[in-house]
This record gives sequence, C-alpha cells and structure tokens, in this order.
Amino acid sequence: MRRPRVTVLRLAVALAAASLAGTGIAFAATLPLTSKQLGASAQSLSKSTCNQTNAGAEKTYVDQNNPTTTNSGSISVRNRSSRQRYGFLTWSLSGCAIPRAGGADRAVLSIQVSSTTYTNHTISVYPVTSSWSASSLTWNGLGGLTIGSSASGSFQTTTGTHTLDVSGDVDDAIKTGALWGWELRDTAGANNNTATIGTVSLTLSYER
Repeated sequence: MRRPRVTVLRLAVALAAASLAGTGIAFAATLPLTSKQLGASAQSLSKSTCNQTNAGAEKTYVDQNNPTTTNSGSISVRNRSSRQRYGFLTWSLSGCAIPRAGGADRAVLSIQVSSTTYTNHTISVYPVTSSWSASSLTWNGLGGLTIGSSASGSFQTTTGTHTLDVSGDVDDAIKTGALWGWELRDTAGANNNTATIGTVSLTLSYER
C-alpha cells in the first residue's frame, strides 16, 4: 500500500548530519561539532571505530490502525491491510567525532528479529533524511518525512540477528547531507505478518 506522504514512499532507524557553515565536517543535526573536531580534517587521517549499542538507540514504530499513537522504545513491523506498521531507528553519534574529509570505510547495522508470525517475509530498510523523534512520530506524521525510495538492504523475518552494510548511507551523510536513521518496512510476503525487533547496533569504521 502507499503511505500518506507528500512525495515518495517513506520509511526506517536515525543518525543525523548537520553541516557546519564554512567547514569540511558534518554529522547529525543533534551532533554539535567543536573547533577541536574541525582541526581533524586538516591532519593526517587515521583509522577509527565507533560502536553504537541497543541502549543508545532511539526506536519507535507507527501504526496505521492507531494513527495518532506514539510507540517510543520499541519496533514492530507489520504487513496487514489497513493495519500496517513501520519501524524507525537511529542513534546520536555525538561522541564519534567523524570528520567530513575522512568518510565511512564501513558501517554495519545489526538488527535482531525477536519474534515473527511468519519467517518467509522480507523487511526492507530505507534511509530517512529528515528529522523525527520517537516521542512524537505517528502514522499521521509520515507525510512530513523524507525517506529514500530505494532500500539500503533487506533481510528475511527469521528470528535471530541480521546484518546490513549501510556504508553508502553513512558515507553520504558525512560528506554531503543529513541522515536520520532508517525505516523498516515489510515489503514481501503474502500472509499477515508481525515481526518484533529486539536489540539493534551500529558499528562504524572511518578515517579521522
């Protein structure tokens, strides 16, 4: 089904990127970059990592059957006529100090399916490039979001942990624009399926 949005289909989980005027560094609207960080782009770049855990994730889902309800703190993805659910996920990367000049070598998103009605469905993950908050996002608010029309990756609804390479999303966010995490949507499967997402994490390898 098509979602109620202004432009294209929207969906995801979010990192953010806010550019600093006149500098060569960017990342996340909620991530202020200091003058100390600005100097990093002028120095020799070295490899570094930044690991984000489930405890630091901002998670929610929107429910077509309850269009004004918020669901902060959990993710449920459902494929059912008039009762769709889309999940959203993001992190604040304020402690990573990622310089725009370096870029992301590799970014891996890990998503655990803790329960599912059917195991033969596909959950697709889309980049979100406009701001949202788990405490206020609802189904009726989807129209105000900007979400990529192409999935960054997908996985089957088997229980267990699934990993996705989202290096392109994160690298683009560092160098050119904003990324507010990802939307999760059930995109393939004939049955009415509900999948519950458990723990999530994000591992970044980058130059600084």
